Amino acid sequence: MEGRHEAEAERIIDDAERRLTDQQFVISRGMVRDLQKKHTYVITSAQNNTPYVAKFLTTLQNYCEAHDARLLIIPQRYKNPTSRVNPMEDQVDRPDYWWPKELHEFMVENEVLLHSSLSLMGHVKVDQTSGDPLTRLHAVTQDRSGIFGHGQVRMESIPTPQNRLPKILHTTGSISQKNYSTTKAGVVAEFLHENGAIVVHKSGKKFHMRHLQWSEEHEDFYDLVWGERWTPSGMEKMGRIPALVLGDEHAPWTSKEVTKATFGREGLVEITRPREIVRHDEADCYSICHYHERDHLTQFVKAKEGITLRWELDQVMDNLNNTTPGDALNVIVSANHNDRLLRWLMEHDPRRGNPINNDVYFKLNAALQETARKTDGGISYSDPLEVWFGLMGRLKVDVSFLARDDPHMVMDIACGFHGDIGAHGSRGSKRGMSKMGVKTIIGHTHAPGIYQGAYQVGIMLPLDFDYMRRAPSAAMHTHCGICPNGKRQLISIIEGEFR
Repeated sequence: MEGRHEAEAERIIDDAERRLTDQQFVISRGMVRDLQKKHTYVITSAQNNTPYVAKFLTTLQNYCEAHDARLLIIPQRYKNPTSRVNPMEDQVDRPDYWWPKELHEFMVENEVLLHSSLSLMGHVKVDQTSGDPLTRLHAVTQDRSGIFGHGQVRMESIPTPQNRLPKILHTTGSISQKNYSTTKAGVVAEFLHENGAIVVHKSGKKFHMRHLQWSEEHEDFYDLVWGERWTPSGMEKMGRIPALVLGDEHAPWTSKEVTKATFGREGLVEITRPREIVRHDEADCYSICHYHERDHLTQFVKAKEGITLRWELDQVMDNLNNTTPGDALNVIVSANHNDRLLRWLMEHDPRRGNPINNDVYFKLNAALQETARKTDGGISYSDPLEVWFGLMGRLKVDVSFLARDDPHMVMDIACGFHGDIGAHGSRGSKRGMSKMGVKTIIGHTHAPGIYQGAYQVGIMLPLDFDYMRRAPSAAMHTHCGICPNGKRQLISIIEGEFR
């Protein structure tokens, strides 16, 4: 593998040297090799003919010094008729494109193999007014993940064969100030422009990536995995974060290593101390899954192993009790796997089939009937999961159950939509949710991503769980933290580690 990595790196360097035509910041073969020896990188982009955000640059440099990281800036070109000609003669040779000289030492216009599975695509010029900067770029990195320079923050995980982690494509965000035309495309690009960067940390055969997003209002950014707040003055330990939105949980089948990295000693919950833990698909309802009705082999093993609905719901309550700090509120998002319980109550016939779950059926149906009532909006009744937990009286932690139409705002971010249902009852997606004009964090697809204002978390199940073996998968163990300044950070757990 190491020899293949070196050969591929040499090929990429040779290709870069053949593309010297109009590039100004192609670094040498020796510089590339020195760069590849680093373990941590902070990568952003800069737009031509545009001033940079000085305090953000200072803060990034301080962060890089503390974390022994190399700062890299991908130059990006944008023909803006409202931009003035460079007023400084010593910037670069070409008068039509220039970048502030303070950025030159960090700029890289090569393709650089940072890791055997990760390329910095510095040679790709992405349209700075593109609504989706990753359009048509999914295959250009071949089987590697890729980082592209762009002023919009975008992330997508690409399905790969089941025995491998997904390929991940990222755009960087920018260190430049907003500088776009007043055309429709320019106005949209300005709205989507984010001052941000990507941290890449190599750890053996693995690497971790996450965004650092600059808050102009607070003049800071957060790195949640280290519990740090960074300003131009330096670093300080952060306080509690408003919320941690977990990948779809699917208790009690959650991966043990993901549970440990999330809730264990020095795990994400201990580091971030969230005021709220937002949980998607908290209950899998595997015991009553309608897909198994005609699967006699699965039904046989369920009966043999005692996988009953009562057992499963007890495990869900134990999971909440065992993973919630005493000062945090659990927020249970209404989601399709939780809804399996209601579907089962409506469709199950206790006179036919397997009677093993009839005790829960009769007890829960009777209690649920007590909550049914006529309202101005029609017939309403409570969440059966909430009703069952109340009947058992075993929960020792604070839990809030959301209705389907409850956006549950945390700061200015809607955290109450699972993502399975979109506008007018259509199929949900992060692309569809982004059209609302409200920031959201959703779950459901198990594939993390960022599209404009919509962030999507991953999953907490083992990646080889039975209903995830059917096709190439983009699933990842990814959570989303909401920073005290209102910015968001996706955090992925890879082989039990998140940094």
